[in-house]
Amino acid sequence: MATFGLVLTIFGCLARTPDSVAYAVGLYITAAYWFTALNSFADPAVTLARGFTTICVKPSQFIDETAQMDDFCRELAAKTARLP
Repeated sequence: MATFGLVLTIFGCLARTPDSVAYAVGLYITAAYWFTALNSFADPAVTLARGFTTICVKPSQFIDETAQMDDFCRELAAKTARLP
């Protein structure tokens, strides 16, 4: 995801103001470093778990068995998609 954002930043600057590519890349990398937790690079499961706890949704509050996790995730995604 970060690579996509960086490539998008580069191509966006090349299309509009090619002289600002170096500054935009520096700002993008600085922002990515500043706002990203280091352990999210090491373990994608931590990133997913952080996403659940950031929005205060813990599956154990809503389901009793792990077999219900698929339905729970689908329902959560559907509810999130309906948000404005």
